[in-house]
Amino acid sequence: MLETMKKEISGDIKKANGTVKITADEIKTVVENAVFKATKSAKNGATEINSIAKEAVISAVEELKKSGHVEKARIDAVMIGLINGIEKSTKESINDMEMEMLKSKFLLEEKNAELSTKFKETLDGAKEAAVVFTDESKNI
Repeated sequence: MLETMKKEISGDIKKANGTVKITADEIKTVVENAVFKATKSAKNGATEINSIAKEAVISAVEELKKSGHVEKARIDAVMIGLINGIEKSTKESINDMEMEMLKSKFLLEEKNAELSTKFKETLDGAKEAAVVFTDESKNI
């Protein structure tokens, strides 16, 4: 996962530099997309996010150094892309969890209604049995 992200960042920055001088906005987008993909597949939470962040910054800065385009605006773009990628992934994960919770809520409500219906049917059956039993008791 980290290697894939690093290769994506390096490759996309090289590709963008091949045509013209890469813009800060392009750098931000490259880093954001690569970090987003990497964090989506992260399994170990904050520990892995720390590694992703570190490797993303190192990869981007090294590639900018190689191309001779290390400037404050581009480094800022790397950091903004990093933050945006993590934020985007986190929001998507939260949305996924909210959907699962909503599904669980509806399933719980459905099962509650089912249980209520069965309970009412059970009580109705018990009442009918009590009436029959009372009628039989009178005849004894």
